[in-house]
Amino acid sequence: MKKLFALLLLFSPSVVLADVTSSMMTTVSVQVNAAGTQVERLGGSYTASGTNVGTTNTGDELGGFSVNSTTNAVTFDAGQYSINSNATNWSLTESLLQPDTMQSGTLDVGDVNNFGSVISTDAGVGTGFDVTIGSDHTITDLDAGGAGSITTGSFVTSVTTQ
Repeated sequence: MKKLFALLLLFSPSVVLADVTSSMMTTVSVQVNAAGTQVERLGGSYTASGTNVGTTNTGDELGGFSVNSTTNAVTFDAGQYSINSNATNWSLTESLLQPDTMQSGTLDVGDVNNFGSVISTDAGVGTGFDVTIGSDHTITDLDAGGAGSITTGSFVTSVTTQ
């Protein structure tokens, strides 16, 4: 009897219960950018070094920069150097990197002023956008629209079993 029961179990249909979910999704997104200008000022530096050299500036100061308190304009102040009276060998090295001047007023899109780095972007138009999504989820005629616009189309299929 036990052998017959095992044989019946072997040939009986098995039952599996599972939930299967399938989805298909087609999406199109449009991004229209605003106008913007980003600038980065170039900094300045001044170095001076020497051997058997002195300075005749007030307070024994080296050359350097000064900033106008009204206009914020940066100007270079030249150093005044002298060779020590008992020096037989001397050397002087100066290095100057002039900084960008301060901007007065506002920058309009497309303006290129005296900055080390300027990135200027015109406003997106957002016109001329066109797309066709078919019943078979195909995306055709995907036009980005005007300048400053970004259009992205995607098709996603997912299958979930539990």
